[in-house]
Amino acid sequence: MNTTKKRIKTSVIIPVYNTEEYLEACLDSVLSQTQQDIEVILVDDGSTDCSPEIERAYANKDPRVSVIQQSNQRQGTARNRGLEAAQGEFVYFMDSDDLILPECFETCYQACTADELDFVTFDTVGFLDSPNNPRPDLFPEVKDRRGFTRETICDGPSFWMENFQHGRVPIICWMEYFRRSFLLENDLFFKERIYFEDNDWTLRVFLAAKRLRYLPFAPHRYRERPGSNVHSGFKQVLAESCFDVHRILCKMVSEEADPTRIRMIWDLNNVVNLRFRQFADLSPDDNFKQQTCVFTLETLETIRQEQDSSYAYRMHLETMLNLVAGVREWQNFNMPFDGETFLTLLFPGLSSDFAHKRIALYGTGRVCSILTALIDFKHPDIVFLESMPSEKTTFKNRPVLCVSEAGNMGIEVVLIATTRFAREIIENVHRYLGEHLPVYQISNAIFSLEWLLDPNVLKNGSLLSL
Repeated sequence: MNTTKKRIKTSVIIPVYNTEEYLEACLDSVLSQTQQDIEVILVDDGSTDCSPEIERAYANKDPRVSVIQQSNQRQGTARNRGLEAAQGEFVYFMDSDDLILPECFETCYQACTADELDFVTFDTVGFLDSPNNPRPDLFPEVKDRRGFTRETICDGPSFWMENFQHGRVPIICWMEYFRRSFLLENDLFFKERIYFEDNDWTLRVFLAAKRLRYLPFAPHRYRERPGSNVHSGFKQVLAESCFDVHRILCKMVSEEADPTRIRMIWDLNNVVNLRFRQFADLSPDDNFKQQTCVFTLETLETIRQEQDSSYAYRMHLETMLNLVAGVREWQNFNMPFDGETFLTLLFPGLSSDFAHKRIALYGTGRVCSILTALIDFKHPDIVFLESMPSEKTTFKNRPVLCVSEAGNMGIEVVLIATTRFAREIIENVHRYLGEHLPVYQISNAIFSLEWLLDPNVLKNGSLLSL
């Protein structure tokens, strides 16, 4: 009798948490693959519905299916347990409410083995209610890359640099098919007990990859379902993980010297920064306010200790500005640091002693609105300047003056919160207010604050100029 164990080509790792309504369809799509030499590892993350019964039923009728039980520890932990148990030559991470077309694994396997690839990446199509109701725009972060993304073999950093700014690097783990040895040799496990666990993980995957290729097909079907974290709005439980992901990325950038790899880390931190701005949508409880205070104090202390030329310093500074933009409207919340001290980090050379100064902020847009939240208005000596006369006479309950008419106002310091028009503004200030008046430009650590003006700035490029 031949007892030779059949080689497993693909290990399919599926975290499961309360998806009884969709789990059978998901498993049927996986088990009907044209590639049958697979194992399906279900990691139940403490489900409280009928998902465990469904898992056991499938395991009893198909020897390729196994079940791992754990208490609720989120998807990162579940995927790690599955990866540790996997025996396949390749690995695919699947969500328990999605579907996969029959030819997916066979197509990916053939491409990876033929070209000795670490992984391949492919596309997805979203759907509502049923697969017969496709919505290609359902997941706007994931674009159909066919016709736009080159299919040539390349390394991870090259693929990232060519495609990230065009939205063609999905920060998602189920749009790739991986060689298991690649994941294990590069210690590519997920950070546990946090949301957005595939953010830094995806970055580390692309940093490590030597050979990958884009396959121009869309075998994955992404389901939108009521109550899922992605489609139920930005919530406090998600916001809590923004702190963790930012800390991870800053540690990574502090250990890097290669400019391309630094840029990749920075790109991903900009994605996190956009989430910090979403803090404005929250109605936080006292516990989360306290977490925010701890994070801001920790970050400010790190900024003070870092050299102002370091990339970690610059990342922290940008993130703090995004955080201020997000929380400035929270009720009964005060930033737990001296705003004037933070301004001295933003404006190099600026003294922290404002008590005897009359400060002018140049402009009355959203940028200056953010900066005013950092200034303690205990004295009335704050004015706003504009280049041209305006119908707006007050802003934040302070006077708004045309710079050409402010010569007799006794202004002692001017702060410019832009890099784009700084030279022209400085010339304007010196022309009308005196050539020796101190003018402080926002730190070169900041690309500019135009990201506050245009939430779609990432469509056209990075927030940062390296």
